[in-house]
Amino acid sequence: MDIIQLQELSLGNFKRYGSYAHLFSSSGDPIDNNNKIFSRKLLKQDLSRDSVSYSLLRIQPCEYKISRLEQLAFTAKMLMPIDGDIALGVAPPNCGTAPAVDNIEAFRIPQITLVILQSGVWHHPPFSLSRKPVNILVALPGRLYENDLTAIKIADTDQPVIKV
Repeated sequence: MDIIQLQELSLGNFKRYGSYAHLFSSSGDPIDNNNKIFSRKLLKQDLSRDSVSYSLLRIQPCEYKISRLEQLAFTAKMLMPIDGDIALGVAPPNCGTAPAVDNIEAFRIPQITLVILQSGVWHHPPFSLSRKPVNILVALPGRLYENDLTAIKIADTDQPVIKV
């Protein structure tokens, strides 16, 4: 069984998978006006369609085993953990061919960090890094999973585990 070391996000190690912004960090010059803080950090999400749908994904604590991968070939995926840190397993984009297990990396996504996975990136559903459920805001075009999703199962003997 392969072990994947959980990495902290940085511009250098995550840029091949997409972009991110920690919305309420001390950097980035937020606008503070009468107890209302607006983060000026903006990210662009390519939806390949005109409309966007928002949903909430609730993940329960579980073993950090990567058992499957999903790919959106033509659409970027936005996610933001609302009330806890998550781990996200990703592999480089390619043309629908399943990635080698040794190409999978894992990143800690801190609470209130908006992540845009670029189109084509393989990813496993997120894992909660706490002993409680974590809610994640997801933005995608409507009916996307019927039109732009490739999913593969990783053989039980090949499933890597994220080391936290």
